[in-house]
Amino acid sequence: MISVCTGWLSELAVICRSFGCTVVEMVTGHPPWHKYEGVAAIFKIATEHPPDYRLPDTASDMLRHFLDSCFRLSVDERPSAAVLLQHKFVSV
Repeated sequence: MISVCTGWLSELAVICRSFGCTVVEMVTGHPPWHKYEGVAAIFKIATEHPPDYRLPDTASDMLRHFLDSCFRLSVDERPSAAVLLQHKFVSV
């Protein structure tokens, strides 16, 4: 997914929100909104902030800040892919 964010779609904020979902799934074993199916999940992804997930207590503040940035509901407030790729969580 990082390669998608660095390619021609780099400014599509929805891609970065999807990347945040992937990171949550890698950390928790479940994607956000995993309790919902199909259209209900898509609706939640597009309209809900913050997403429905719980990180382990051991999750770093850096990870929490990165995900908060990815999941900002307003496109105007959400950092671009180029900015997110400079985040300390990604560059570690």
